[in-house]
Amino acid sequence: MEGLIVLLGMLLLMMVVGSVLGLIAFAQVSKVQQQQAQLQRELTFLHQQLSALNQASPTPAAPQPIMSPPAATHPVAPPSTPAPAANQPKPAQTTTARPTTTTRPSTPSPLDILLSRAKDQWMIWLGGLMLSLAGIFLAKYSIERGFLGPTARIVMSLLTGLALHGGAHYLRLKRGHHDALAALAGAGSITLFGAVLAALNLYHLITPGWAFLGLVSIALATTALALVHGPILAAIGLLGAYCVPILVDTGSGNVAGALMYVTAINLGALLLLRYVYRTWLWLGIIGFTGFWWLVAYSRMHSNYELISLALTLYVAVFAYALFAAPRFDWLLQQASPEPAITGWRAFWQSAKAGHFYPRNFAVLIALLLLQAVQLATIATGHYNLLQTLLLPTFILYLASSKPLFTPLAWGSLVATIIALLLAHWTPTLPTNWRPLNLEQQHQFAILLTAIVALFSGAALFNLRRGFSLGHWSSLAALTPLFTLVPGYFLLPALTSNLSWALAATAIACLYLGWAIWLANHHRSTQAVLALTIAAHLGYSLAVLFIFERTTLTLLLAVQVLSLSYLRKRFDANQLGWIIKALVAVVVIRLSANPFIFTYPEQDQWLIGTYALCAGLCYLAGRIDASPRKFNLWLEAAALHLFTLFVLLQVRYWMNQGEVFEGDYTLAEAGLQTLTWGLLGQSYSYRARFADHLALLYRFAGNLLRVMAIVNYALFVLFFLNPLLNSHSQVEGVILFNTLLLCYGLPALALLWQSYQERGNTAWLALAAMVASVLFVSLELRFSFGSNVHHNRPTGDPEVYSYSLAWMIMAIVGMVVGIRQKLRFWYPIALGLLLLVIVKLFLIDMSDLKGLLRVASFMGMGLSLLVLAYGHRFLTAHDKTASTHL
Repeated sequence: MEGLIVLLGMLLLMMVVGSVLGLIAFAQVSKVQQQQAQLQRELTFLHQQLSALNQASPTPAAPQPIMSPPAATHPVAPPSTPAPAANQPKPAQTTTARPTTTTRPSTPSPLDILLSRAKDQWMIWLGGLMLSLAGIFLAKYSIERGFLGPTARIVMSLLTGLALHGGAHYLRLKRGHHDALAALAGAGSITLFGAVLAALNLYHLITPGWAFLGLVSIALATTALALVHGPILAAIGLLGAYCVPILVDTGSGNVAGALMYVTAINLGALLLLRYVYRTWLWLGIIGFTGFWWLVAYSRMHSNYELISLALTLYVAVFAYALFAAPRFDWLLQQASPEPAITGWRAFWQSAKAGHFYPRNFAVLIALLLLQAVQLATIATGHYNLLQTLLLPTFILYLASSKPLFTPLAWGSLVATIIALLLAHWTPTLPTNWRPLNLEQQHQFAILLTAIVALFSGAALFNLRRGFSLGHWSSLAALTPLFTLVPGYFLLPALTSNLSWALAATAIACLYLGWAIWLANHHRSTQAVLALTIAAHLGYSLAVLFIFERTTLTLLLAVQVLSLSYLRKRFDANQLGWIIKALVAVVVIRLSANPFIFTYPEQDQWLIGTYALCAGLCYLAGRIDASPRKFNLWLEAAALHLFTLFVLLQVRYWMNQGEVFEGDYTLAEAGLQTLTWGLLGQSYSYRARFADHLALLYRFAGNLLRVMAIVNYALFVLFFLNPLLNSHSQVEGVILFNTLLLCYGLPALALLWQSYQERGNTAWLALAAMVASVLFVSLELRFSFGSNVHHNRPTGDPEVYSYSLAWMIMAIVGMVVGIRQKLRFWYPIALGLLLLVIVKLFLIDMSDLKGLLRVASFMGMGLSLLVLAYGHRFLTAHDKTASTHL
């Protein structure tokens, strides 16, 4: 056994010494190569200088413009032959024009830079990694074999790490800087990290406090040495430091200790960014922070209270260090040296440019989402103020001095409220909410009170600073109303629905009175708007707590009038988004009925709600008519609701008082086709007056039209077609029947759409003609008998009537196409005429004999001649008109 130990020790020593000697040799060879390259460049430069001296002429040359083209391209005239005066400016023009067209060198992408560095320095990175693994596996191997005691193992690991650092420092002083030496020092940092962690979690030789101090010291020392050795040391040392808990796994499951360790590493890495900033280093820190959050979150079930508290501290400390450490801004009060950002596009460009605060803004959003996910899985009754409000407190403090982060104050409030609701939402229960006992409800009420005190108090305090008045005043006013929502759903034992509604109404009245007082005393307009919006939200919550279904929808829609008035009164364009959101809620609630929301009230009241909401939207557009686009947008929303109202009223009449029929009949399919088609047109109309949502409206319009086409093709033309389905009955009289609804109106819509496009779309013109022929044919068949199924025998008069009707339609289509200059109408109508001729020859006249056949052919011939003459006359008239134009 002793011989084996000696042999292993010699092998280990040879490996370390050989690695060090290899790195020294590599450094020396690299240094010689650099010197050789430098001498080669100097020699080339001297050769160029000698060549220039030898080619110089003894006579002074004519002065050349700066950056002129070579002499071979523009030869100089001999001195004895003077150039004409008129030709002298010409060379100057040709020589001075080229320097303006300079090409900017293309900057390589971050991926290209990374691949280039990996190609050039892969041996250095691999060598540093091997040394790091050697140091870690040395400790692991000694543990498994039991060669040394715990203290000796830790001491050997510490000495190995210090020896690697000492060797790197000595060689740097003697040979100069090289990346291989940075890799050697990085391996030493990883070994030291592993030794301290093993002493804490494996052997319990030191307390967590001393371990934390040691880890922080190593991280700070690595940061300091990275300033000397460069980013290679930072990459290897910190990467290995993040992976040490994985490589030296004790199985103890001490998640809190691992998070404490990673927090120390994060602190050192963020301090390093102040001096050695690299985008890949910043991304690596963010990535490993999120990775260890996921690891701890997956272990939360083992010890919820401890791990949840550790995660809260972990996220909050990292958020603070992310802003404080790289700039030594420990109080977070330094002014931003970056230019002011106005608009999301400028923000995105600034973030792409690598500016400090825009990039950290995105990271803070990610941390806020992680905190919300943690709160959403909160155990019932575990309401810890520190865990809920620590990160929002930091965000509020950060936003108090940096206006860029003011929107995140709102984001933290919304994320906290939504997370608390999701934590108690249980769809499998009858009430959809997890019940709380009386003590838990009291704790939850205290938590909601703390949320109001924190956000409203911070917002009122920050109002004194004089920036982002709209954000802070709205946050201060709306926070109490936001907390009423989880209170209403989760605190049923403390008060009733009426009490919650009265509370919301009282707050709304208070805010409205305060807003009126501020407006009369000419105070801040933004504060007046914030209080007014809060009053409207209080009203919305009050009606939400008491009313439901159509009454709730109507009461919500009433606010469109008041908000439009306020938009006009204070010239507040930002209220347009609130009005659009409110209108969207009303439209979605009414459009989704009965597919998502079912309103079992009386049908007449339901239909009246659609009409009233449409009228409110139209009146709102009349109140605020100054911005034409916004006014037209509201009118388009009113058109949407009015379309639904008309179609519901038609359903009411058709179904004998029932708005929604249980069976999907031919009439229902036709109405649904018209509904989706008209709504698609309304959304396309709204897209013409929308700035930011034009693409969304255009997509919705196209989607609705596609749904209408699919419904028409599958059900109206195929499955429920009375010509194919004997169960589909046609009700009504000639012309005014189900066929007019299902086939006539879609045909008219297609004809009108094709006419509006001047017949330039071939498929649309063809679809309009086919739909028109189908409607006329079905009406003719219905006129000869109520049963239009194809099994019913067809008499000769009916067959001849088809030919006559189709011929008239073809002639009308050709005439209208020529006179109105509709591109594809004429050829399609001509095709229909040829079809009629073929039908006449093959079907209609097949049984005629004698004089009847003669008369038929004579009549057909005369009709074609008359049509040809008329076509010539129309064409000539059109050409004459075009010449006059």
